[in-house]
Amino acid sequence: MRIRKTPPKEFEVDRSKWVHGRKNTETLGATSLLNENGNMCCLGFYAKACGATKESILGHGYPGGELNIPLMGEGYNDDYGWSSYRNSALCREAMTANDASTDKKEKETKIKELFKEGGVKLTFTGRYPKGVV
Repeated sequence: MRIRKTPPKEFEVDRSKWVHGRKNTETLGATSLLNENGNMCCLGFYAKACGATKESILGHGYPGGELNIPLMGEGYNDDYGWSSYRNSALCREAMTANDASTDKKEKETKIKELFKEGGVKLTFTGRYPKGVV
């Protein structure tokens, strides 16, 4: 697996495979980077655009730690001198927007704005599966 050191200039989210919001987990499966049904949250699509493999993101809730996805985390030293990793503000806000109980178009707009602030263009493609709210 070769993860990009810089973010891609753009990436796409396929609505037919996008897991978002708690109400859609029965239809699309668990909200994670990549779930057992082959569906992804917005950060899963981003991680794939950065070079992450399906195996490396399967079942993960966020693109942290060893994946080292650009724009998604930041290293820091805690109060005890341990080197550690935490999700970036962009990552935290994208997770919140992805899982919010808001209208899907509102989610798309919010997530696009977040990535735009990070210098990445996001395009949503495809159609939503039947029953997705």
